[in-house]
Amino acid sequence: MPKISVIIPIYNVEEYLPACLDSLLSQTFTDWEAVCVVDGSPDNSGEILKEYALKDSRIRAVFQENRGVSATRNTGLGLATGEYVCYLDSDDEYSPFFLERMYDAVRDGKADIAYCEIARDKKLLSTAPVAPNYHDNVFENFVTKKLDIKIYTPNKIFRRDLIKDISFPENIAIGEDVVYIYKIMYRTKKIAYVPERLYYYRDRSCSAVNTSLSEKIIMNNFMVAELILKEFKDKEMSCLSRKYVNRRMAYRFFKFAVTEPIHSENGARKKEWYVYTWPLLKKFKDAGMYKPQHLSLKNRIRSWLFLNFTGRQKS
Repeated sequence: MPKISVIIPIYNVEEYLPACLDSLLSQTFTDWEAVCVVDGSPDNSGEILKEYALKDSRIRAVFQENRGVSATRNTGLGLATGEYVCYLDSDDEYSPFFLERMYDAVRDGKADIAYCEIARDKKLLSTAPVAPNYHDNVFENFVTKKLDIKIYTPNKIFRRDLIKDISFPENIAIGEDVVYIYKIMYRTKKIAYVPERLYYYRDRSCSAVNTSLSEKIIMNNFMVAELILKEFKDKEMSCLSRKYVNRRMAYRFFKFAVTEPIHSENGARKKEWYVYTWPLLKKFKDAGMYKPQHLSLKNRIRSWLFLNFTGRQKS
C-alpha cells in the first residue's frame, strides 16, 4: 500500500496533462500512486495518460463515461489505497517538494490534514523548507477565518480514513469544493499549515472558476448554501461556529442574488439578472434557507430593499 494516493480527474487537458504528470514524476517523495480518472474526455488526454501509465506502474489509468468533476473525484477516492490522499487538477502542477513536505507535516505533527499556499506564477513556487504550524479547534477557526484555510481541495493532504466516506456532491458543478471542505473541516481535530507555495495553479480563462456570471453559477451557489445549511442543521458546534456558518451561507445567497449582477460586466445586465435572481432569492427565503437576519446591518438593509423594491420592480 502506498503512503499517498494522488487523485487526478482528467477532461480536455491534452495541452497541460504532460506537465501535470511530469510534476508528479519529479517528486522527491516517491511512495505514491496516481489514480488518474479520464472523464469521457473527447480530446487526446486518454492516450497521453496511457503512455505515462506504461512508463510508470505507479500511474493507474481509469476511464469512465462523462459524469463531471465531482463524480470523477469520487471514483478516484473509491479506488485509492494510500494512507493519505491528495487531489491534483490535471491542468495544474506540484512543486517537486509538495508530497514530501505535506506528508512530513501531517505525519510529524499527527495531524489529520495539511494545507499549503498556492502559486499563480510557477516561478514563485517555494524551494526552501519552512516549519509547519499546527492548530486545533479546526472547524471554528475555519468558519471564522481565524485561519486562512482556503476552500480549495488540491492544496491539501488528507488522512484517507478521515474522508473515505465523504463524497463530492454530484448534483452541482460549481462550488463542489465548498461542501466537501466544510464536511471535512467539521471532522478535523488537528490541522497543519505549511507556509510554502507548493502548488501551482494555472489560471485559465476557460476554466470553471473563471467564467462570467450565468444562471448555472447563481443556482449552483444557492444549492451550495442549501446543502451546507441542511448538513449542519443538527450538528453539534460552538455558538460562534453556528453564527458564522449561518452568516456565511446567508451572504452566499445575498452575494449571488444582489451583488454579483452589479459587478458582472460592470452591471451592464443587472436589470436582466434581477429578473432571474429576485424570485429565486424569495423562493429560498420563503423556504427558510435564506435568512437575511444573519447578514451585516448594511446588507440586511440592502437585502430588504432588493426583495421589496429594487429586484421586485424588475421581475
